[in-house]
Amino acid sequence: MKKSESLSNLLLLFTALIWGLSFVAQSVGIQHMGTGSYNLLRYLLACASLSVYFLFSKARFTKAYLKPSLLIGMVLFFSTCAQLFGIQSSTAGKSGFITGLYIVIVPILAVLFGSKLRFYNWLGVAMAVVGLYLLSVGGETGFGWPEVYLLIGAFGFALHIILVDRLAADLDPVLISLGQFAVAGICTIPQVLLFEDLTWPQIQEALPSLLYAGVLASALGFTLQVLGQKHSPPVLVSLILGMESVFAALGGALILKETMQPLEILGCVLMLAAVIFVQLMEAREAKLAKAGPVKQEA
Repeated sequence: MKKSESLSNLLLLFTALIWGLSFVAQSVGIQHMGTGSYNLLRYLLACASLSVYFLFSKARFTKAYLKPSLLIGMVLFFSTCAQLFGIQSSTAGKSGFITGLYIVIVPILAVLFGSKLRFYNWLGVAMAVVGLYLLSVGGETGFGWPEVYLLIGAFGFALHIILVDRLAADLDPVLISLGQFAVAGICTIPQVLLFEDLTWPQIQEALPSLLYAGVLASALGFTLQVLGQKHSPPVLVSLILGMESVFAALGGALILKETMQPLEILGCVLMLAAVIFVQLMEAREAKLAKAGPVKQEA
């Protein structure tokens, strides 16, 4: 495996860590304000954080960024809206599991977009899904509208991964992130003006959560995602980012003192094994391709 691919995978794993811990932050934050207000404020914080980039770089927006920012930003808007609607009324474990189903959806979308997958890709996906299931089982039953919203969000995040791979591979990751958050923020304004009443006390109560979601999970996390996807295929990206469910469970155990059951620990191990397995198989395949066909002696 090339150094660039290894670095990309490490960046994606760090992104999964940030996103996994954000489940706790979002669950707390949306107790104080509407989902639209929460999203709008975190998008504004993300844009403000990323704007600092212009002080240290000569990079500027061009027409090449318009279409990717528009499409990726709109998908991000619908995905995060659906996810927050679900998190409001569902449990953290179930939210993490259903959101993590983009591990399955990404390969399906990749095939529809013309990509060819190896058997080990599907095997890795299957391992990860079993791990996700074990991670989420804890006496939680039932499937209602909150879970439907979460499933819609999972489809959205899967499409987001595919679009980033196809539209932003050769573009500046910081500018793409800034563009998508600006678009998502603009899309959120009507929801806030028409259906919600945002007040300063609400912002004060939710500020720690907003800072984490806006600066770390959004500005840093999504930028690292775009950067990491430059050298990793979409299916592997979805497997690594799917580790956010593992980190969400670990974060709950360490921060909120939640107890992890043996099945949950087994689920974490299976998901990690799936990521390592796919990476090893891809490294082996790349090594064989580089070596070329074996010459037979006469």
